[in-house]
Amino acid sequence: MSKNAMRESLLQQNATASVEAEIERMHGLMDAENRRARRLTTWTIVVWSAWFAAVVLMFVVYLLVPAFMAKPAAAAPPAAPAAPAAQQEGFAGTFVTVIVMTAALVTLVSVVLLPVAGVILLILQILARRSASLSQVRISVAAIDAQLKLLAAAHPSQPTGPEH
Repeated sequence: MSKNAMRESLLQQNATASVEAEIERMHGLMDAENRRARRLTTWTIVVWSAWFAAVVLMFVVYLLVPAFMAKPAAAAPPAAPAAPAAQQEGFAGTFVTVIVMTAALVTLVSVVLLPVAGVILLILQILARRSASLSQVRISVAAIDAQLKLLAAAHPSQPTGPEH
């Protein structure tokens, strides 16, 4: 069997069905890579937005901390029946102070850690976009190759290449 005859029989053996299935599978992979890149883009935007919100919150909290830490001056000793009300005000003030201090700690940690996560996500996003672009080029080349094989199988009498 000559080289050209073997080529013709192989082209006729796996003609349209397997080529179309392979192209569909490649398009599915490309769509999956594009979805992954979009998810990474979304998460990158969310992380950097959260960082910006944490910075703004940090400034607000650190402006409020001195106000809550200052002790109000006692004007007059309270009367005996007002003691339970004074205890409730003291508890509410302590509770608000704890909330403000917790918010200050959370924003401080967020301001430090969120940029690290944001940079990592940004690098992953760039790599995912690059991979998706390269896959798209490979799929386009494979589709062109498949079309050329189908054309060669449809017209076997025409010489192809430098064999003649």
